[in-house]
Amino acid sequence: MKVRIPDECAEPSRNEKIVCAENRCKITFINRARRKVVKYRIDGCRLLRDLLENPGCKLCDYLVAVESRGEEHYVELKGKHVQDALDQLASTIRQLKSSSPRSSVYCWVIATESPRESSKFQVLRRKFEREFSARVKIRTSQCEHVLAANGGVN
Repeated sequence: MKVRIPDECAEPSRNEKIVCAENRCKITFINRARRKVVKYRIDGCRLLRDLLENPGCKLCDYLVAVESRGEEHYVELKGKHVQDALDQLASTIRQLKSSSPRSSVYCWVIATESPRESSKFQVLRRKFEREFSARVKIRTSQCEHVLAANGGVN
């Protein structure tokens, strides 16, 4: 990662379930292999903001890192403004993404309202995915993702 996230913002775990939740939105990462996973509180971590180039920037809520696999899962738990969520994810990735070319980036928007899959929105999403070499998944209210033995997003 570009900026080392302070330990106070990190929650390492080998639990089978790693949960990120707030405001009626939740994503659960299923860690069947019980790998070491670190859940970082991003937006609410004051110590992290002090280390950033732009401390006033918008940030996503969480980063879930599976360091042994080079996976970074950026999570934004949002109401209905999915475009704002993509902006927050982009800002966070610019500040924190690992410089390793082997890292895999996944972005999750869990919204209380399902966004319209308009052609304009699809273009924005594809542009985002190309710019950040990331996969973007948008889900409504709750989601589970299995941290598979072979990686990837389901």
